[in-house]
Amino acid sequence: VCFCESPRFDVDLFARVFYPDAARFRVGVLDTAGNEICTFGAYGNPDSAGPASRIPQPDIPLFWPYMIEADDDMVYVGDRLNRRIVVVKLTHAVEAVCAIP
Repeated sequence: VCFCESPRFDVDLFARVFYPDAARFRVGVLDTAGNEICTFGAYGNPDSAGPASRIPQPDIPLFWPYMIEADDDMVYVGDRLNRRIVVVKLTHAVEAVCAIP
């Protein structure tokens, strides 16, 4: 009997690839050249469920991410061992605007 499961990744409208990295309790994001743009998520058990939970840290708790769905501004992560879907809103940490002559 094999208890293996194949991870499921997704590609958004900007061609970024979102993939589960279960061994590190996170989700990785690649650009079209295969460069890692960023990662998000950290180890979190069932008690870690966000700011209003018993254990409010980490901000994005994952135990075994295995399936990803991405759209324009949200990423949905299937967390197998926590038995939940974690929803992550995509935002920018910094925005700079400049005039083009």
